[in-house]
Amino acid sequence: MPIPERLQHLAARLGQLTAQSDRHSTPLNFAAGALHALAKAQVLDYDDRAEAGKGKRMRQFASTSAQDLSHGGELPTAGDWLAGYYFNDAIIRMAVSFEHIVRHVTNKHEGENIDQLIAAADPLGFRESWGDAWRPMERELSAIRHRNERIDGPDEKVNFDAAVNALERLIEALVWGVQRGP
Repeated sequence: MPIPERLQHLAARLGQLTAQSDRHSTPLNFAAGALHALAKAQVLDYDDRAEAGKGKRMRQFASTSAQDLSHGGELPTAGDWLAGYYFNDAIIRMAVSFEHIVRHVTNKHEGENIDQLIAAADPLGFRESWGDAWRPMERELSAIRHRNERIDGPDEKVNFDAAVNALERLIEALVWGVQRGP
């Protein structure tokens, strides 16, 4: 099944980038993985409106799937769980890619948080819209890791459209980062 036109357009833009150094290859690879994961989630009919109650619906899937695999069963190739898996993978990969390219450009590698990294990147041409796209990905990554409202704040799921928009902003930030040199 072909991927949607908007993702094809983003794939073409990402495909024009070439890593100028090993430091560029990591964020580019994570971005390419995010693109693939978003495309796969869409092909699998990911539905972000179905998030409410998802935990209860998926409660048995991991156990059942693992049991099936332990008896020589097949890997799942469709379904809500797999679509969500790919969507979450895209979120994780985008957050990591943003962080890598900003750390590379700013040469900040001492555990700075997202706000400190954005502040360091701002005078170097980092756009506000890129930070606006990165922050929800980073919050969702934290929520995936913690699932703790005290740490992550209220549950504000990233929807598919916001994820595609974030990928578009990420590609712009990657162009910025690659153009700044090795």
